[in-house]
Amino acid sequence: MRDEKQMIKVSVIIPTHNREDILMRTIFSVQKQTERNIEILVCDDGSTDRTKGRVEKLCESDTRIRYISCGHNGRPAIPRNIGIREAKGEWLAFLDDDDLWNPVKLEVQLHELEKTGLKACCTNAFLYEDGKNTGKRYFPGEEDRIYGFKDIIRANPVICSSMMIHRSLIESCSGFAEGERLAAIEDYAFWYRICGYTEICYVGKALTGYLVTSSTSIRKSNALSFEEQQAIVEEDFAKWLEDKGDELKRKYEAERKRSKQMIKQEKSLRQRQELVAKAKRIVKKLIGRK
Repeated sequence: MRDEKQMIKVSVIIPTHNREDILMRTIFSVQKQTERNIEILVCDDGSTDRTKGRVEKLCESDTRIRYISCGHNGRPAIPRNIGIREAKGEWLAFLDDDDLWNPVKLEVQLHELEKTGLKACCTNAFLYEDGKNTGKRYFPGEEDRIYGFKDIIRANPVICSSMMIHRSLIESCSGFAEGERLAAIEDYAFWYRICGYTEICYVGKALTGYLVTSSTSIRKSNALSFEEQQAIVEEDFAKWLEDKGDELKRKYEAERKRSKQMIKQEKSLRQRQELVAKAKRIVKKLIGRK
């Protein structure tokens, strides 16, 4: 049992809506963490199934768990932000109600954060369906690295259920964007903000389990292309930047310019490679006719 005078190390924030069975599996994966100094905040977005009763039953046997009623909003950013406001931990970790964690996930991340001195950390994930690991990874390879603006601008390399941030970032970054246009990509908008204040250490080992078959997932409700998503995120970020000071604006613009140049160079290289490959195919075809 945790000493009540000891500061909680990690607050785990789980937004949920009408997923009582799969939610239980998700909570159990948090209870099995080797890092024991945690609290588990189940932020219920107006569930009409037995979520409330089942979570409250778990609270009786594990005082680290708290059930938080959030009304019903239909956007995961809102219960996540309510969880952030309720959190008592030094670090905040986010977990969707249909994903899982490896038992050492939090322990490994805390070690990496201490080693790097950064204030945010994410991990690779294994893909699973029907509760079973498919053996496939969300991102190929297991190389650890550091993410910054240049990476976030080019893609969304962060799985929300793998992210852990220091609570000191919350006031600076204003939490997850709650606008309707950002539904399902509110996490991507948040990573933009976070990179204004810290780089993100990435653990290449798959320590998060990412569900790939849920037909009810909000992930599948967003039919926008990546380019369209990025345009919305950058518009939101530009508005957020307005009162953040010139230093942060200059940092972002410099990285944005650098990233765009790299994308242009890579596109030009791909085009040259495609032309060479096409030429080789034509030559091979001509030789074959002789």
